[in-house]
Amino acid sequence: MPATFRLKGGVVDSQLKQLMKELGEAINESLSDSDHIAEVVARTKEAGYEIFLVLEATVGVKKLGAPDSEKTSIVSTWRSEKSD
Repeated sequence: MPATFRLKGGVVDSQLKQLMKELGEAINESLSDSDHIAEVVARTKEAGYEIFLVLEATVGVKKLGAPDSEKTSIVSTWRSEKSD
């Protein structure tokens, strides 16, 4: 599931960007393993609809010990499209 990142204040270094990528993968894996989500998706398809899922999460981060004024918000969008 490709992820896109938009930054709201602060700087995202390569380590943080990698961590956000891993977070997106973990979320995708959790969703993929959900029987309940799979059931609802199947019923939606049975009703004659194509379905895709777009999730957006705002993640607030700051270095330990840094002042609150140095908080960074990262808006990440994870997109998953499945078709049969």
